[in-house]
Amino acid sequence: RFNAYSNLLTIQKEENESLPSLITRVDKALQEIKALASEELTLEDLYGDLVSMALLRSLPQEYSSFVSTVVLLQNFTLLLAA
Repeated sequence: RFNAYSNLLTIQKEENESLPSLITRVDKALQEIKALASEELTLEDLYGDLVSMALLRSLPQEYSSFVSTVVLLQNFTLLLAA
């Protein structure tokens, strides 16, 4: 799931790409996320995923092994203080 989120969030318009083509790529990335989401996924789960992604993406290169390991996990839960 985290790789799918990353794919969506790193999409950038190519130099000679049309807007309809860009929209199609974004839509395809979103469909991949939806296909990977369980039916039990809640907004709270999505918020947790977004926070996790923000934290993982903010880490410097020296944490790349850790990040690679985390994004491959089947289940990953970040526990934040309420």
